[in-house]
Amino acid sequence: KDAVLTNRDLNASLGFMSIDGTGTVNLLTDAIRFDLTAMFTDGEQLQSDPAMAKLAGSSLPLKVTGTLEDPSVLPDFGGLVRAKAKEAVNQRVEEKKQEAQEKLRDKLKGLLNR
Repeated sequence: KDAVLTNRDLNASLGFMSIDGTGTVNLLTDAIRFDLTAMFTDGEQLQSDPAMAKLAGSSLPLKVTGTLEDPSVLPDFGGLVRAKAKEAVNQRVEEKKQEAQEKLRDKLKGLLNR
């Protein structure tokens, strides 16, 4: 029989990060699989470590696999690449939007000055 617990809205908080995600736990095998996003939150704990302090506000996608007894938590490198690509696309779209607004403004000025 199927004995899989599914969590679609996992939320956790630590003193220096919040974690959101989804995942499953197989109750028969104790196998786990979670896709998480850790967001580093500024505060006393994060600021107490100069190397970590610069991470405030940044996020890190994580993959959790293995078993309840022996979990493996690793960065989701595919997720990192997707996030960087999305950020670059969004930045380029914003640049093009601003260029289009400036061109439209210039054309409207030209029409109104005639």
